[in-house]
Amino acid sequence: MPEGALNEVTVVEYSRGAMGATCAKAMADLGAAVVKVEPPDGDPLRLAGPFPDDEPHPDKSGLFLYLNANKRGVALDLESGSDRSKLRRLIAAADIFVTDLQPRDASRLSLDYDSLKQVNEGLVATYVTHFGHTGPYKDYQGTDLISWHMGGLGYETPAFYVTDPEKEYPLRGGTHQAEYLAGWTAAAATMAALAYRDTYGGGQMVDVSAMEAVANHIRTSFAIYSYDISRVPENRLKVHFPWIWPCKDGHVSIAFTLDHWWRSFKEVMGCPEWADSPDFDDFAGRRDNVELIEGNVRRWLLDYTRAELYEILQAAGVSCFPVQSMGEVIAHPQFRARDFFVEQDHPVAGKILLPGPPVRFSRTPWELREPAPIQGQHNESIYSSLDGPRRESAARRRSEGTDVVRNRPLNGLRVLDFGWILSVPHCGAWLGSLGAEVIRVESNTRLELNRQGVGGFADGIGGSPNRSAAWNGINFSKLDLTLDLSTEKAKEIIRELVSISDIIIENFATDVMGRLGLDYESVRRIKPDIIMLSGSTLGVTGPERNASGWGPNVCSFAGLPYVSGYPGGPPVNMGGNWPDYLVGTMMVFSLLSALRHRDQTGEGQYIEASMAEVVAGAIPEAYLDYAMNGRLKERDGNHDPNMAPHGVYPCSGVDQWVAIAVRDDADWRAMRRAMGNPHWAGNKSYDSFPGRKGDETEIDRMLSEWTAKMGPREVMETLQAEGVPCGPVMGIMELMNDPHLKERGFVIELDHDEVGVRKVAGLPAHFSAMPEIAYSPSPLLGQHN
Repeated sequence: MPEGALNEVTVVEYSRGAMGATCAKAMADLGAAVVKVEPPDGDPLRLAGPFPDDEPHPDKSGLFLYLNANKRGVALDLESGSDRSKLRRLIAAADIFVTDLQPRDASRLSLDYDSLKQVNEGLVATYVTHFGHTGPYKDYQGTDLISWHMGGLGYETPAFYVTDPEKEYPLRGGTHQAEYLAGWTAAAATMAALAYRDTYGGGQMVDVSAMEAVANHIRTSFAIYSYDISRVPENRLKVHFPWIWPCKDGHVSIAFTLDHWWRSFKEVMGCPEWADSPDFDDFAGRRDNVELIEGNVRRWLLDYTRAELYEILQAAGVSCFPVQSMGEVIAHPQFRARDFFVEQDHPVAGKILLPGPPVRFSRTPWELREPAPIQGQHNESIYSSLDGPRRESAARRRSEGTDVVRNRPLNGLRVLDFGWILSVPHCGAWLGSLGAEVIRVESNTRLELNRQGVGGFADGIGGSPNRSAAWNGINFSKLDLTLDLSTEKAKEIIRELVSISDIIIENFATDVMGRLGLDYESVRRIKPDIIMLSGSTLGVTGPERNASGWGPNVCSFAGLPYVSGYPGGPPVNMGGNWPDYLVGTMMVFSLLSALRHRDQTGEGQYIEASMAEVVAGAIPEAYLDYAMNGRLKERDGNHDPNMAPHGVYPCSGVDQWVAIAVRDDADWRAMRRAMGNPHWAGNKSYDSFPGRKGDETEIDRMLSEWTAKMGPREVMETLQAEGVPCGPVMGIMELMNDPHLKERGFVIELDHDEVGVRKVAGLPAHFSAMPEIAYSPSPLLGQHN
């Protein structure tokens, strides 16, 4: 059995939802020894389902089985002093503690960081909550729905393609996208804190907010606001072409944003006369003629099936993918060839098919070593170990750390960043902000797309690739080198850099690095312990390895749009260029894990992240329900199978909305009090979840009448005062002025050499030992040649 990248790391997890479980799962899947602590009545996820044959059972919940494989489990009553003592003894010997406890609960149980560092000064204590442990919202109640909409992704979903705002309300992503994103963000930040401990010594508190993790996914919008506010859309109304189009047997996702994609698409259509206008030659012209182009394209597409369009458009180099259901994804030859779906053989639930490795490691592969624990399964073995010799938490130190301000835990590492557009460049910005020397390698013959001003230029003044809002909002904390990689001289320079570098990151089309002589086998001959990461659409192996496209298009191939949309409506895409920044964040976690393995063994390795597999791994409930019950999840707007009411409701003003999630009967009683106990809410059948779920449409209608009389923040304050999860749907205008984000310092100011001081989104994590992260402004083109 190969060893995992984190097999020397010990983790204690106490969480009651998907965020903490996802964070700890990421580490468990790479070999960390994770102890899952549950209350005596079990983790609430044991009741979340889906269940085989729809029969609830605490050891058969699909979501629990998925998120807790590779962990050992114990039951502790934290209201008991003796059980709290046991937990503290577990934490005393751990490297990492992960929890979703809010500040008040953590303090009450003496699980706040100030208490825990007294028993383990080397502990990395990660708190992943909906709003974080500081700021005016810190004690607010949240859910996936609330964080998604308060973080800005709901405002952008459907992706700026709304034609009737009153009927097309802001949408949640299918399943629990905000919580999975927050969990992976916490995992990346936790590894950064471990790197800090290795460099300087000492543990720290890591504070991750789901709201900020979501806001990070619209980071381009933050930059556009600061660079040229006139480019910020005034509302949610349609501003460009849809991501998803109907065809003969369903839907496909197609993009012809790039000019050469449009030319190729036009040729595939047979160069019809309507398309042969010089006004359509650039994207701005196509956008200005969106209705004419869209109507004709729609008519042409209806003559072809998804498979036909995928084949002919991919052959022409146009980004196109079919919208697939769960069953189609599981059966697809690409996923089968890569053995993506794996089987968990559980002693109670039996054999369950579920998503497998979201990121692949050549030397320390992802592995399903053991099924999720039965409730309290490892009580005896783990409790008995507490009576043995105490294991001190590790506190290795790579160097003494001579910085006056100790905020560069990756100091001394060199990264060659061949990133393109969003995911890999975002990964590089994380690494650079943590102190690595990140060299962004750009072409001096072909500007990267974001350099071309896709999101606009500073103050609306173009003519310089250094004024791009999108590029500067993503590529901070880097150096910049321009080369013509088609020349032997440039390749010689790159080989020299490889020989003194630690990491290479890239997301070119498959085989491009090979043609440049920079594939993994080539670079490891230059530097045997090099770590190389490749991002791809569908993976670097398999029959569809050469398929190309953008992340939002790839989502369709993996099934996310199939489960996202209005009831009875077509599939829709998320806003924020989903899933690019999720992918970039997972890359950070993966690289820091591989670096830890290299520090211990001297071994480098190759890492690859397929966007399609990342997306499929982030909708596990849909795949588990299909695998268990043969049922395809229906698009259901903002509704949730386990909560009611649960949705987005209109408020006073134009296109103003508020998100409300009633988790249980106690929340329902609290909401009734907040509303003044209206007559309609006194229906006795509403006192329990089945009654509310059965009459959800009517409850939504009556609730909308109540919220429509108030502004979104008034509704939030009214319901949060009673402990009911609620928050306004916020776009970039609201987020830039949000008091919570301001107090937590999510938006940072960087003094750029050409455009001056501008605001951009920083890293979506807070570190107690690094209150000031080592940011530097994005570089000028070729600035450090």
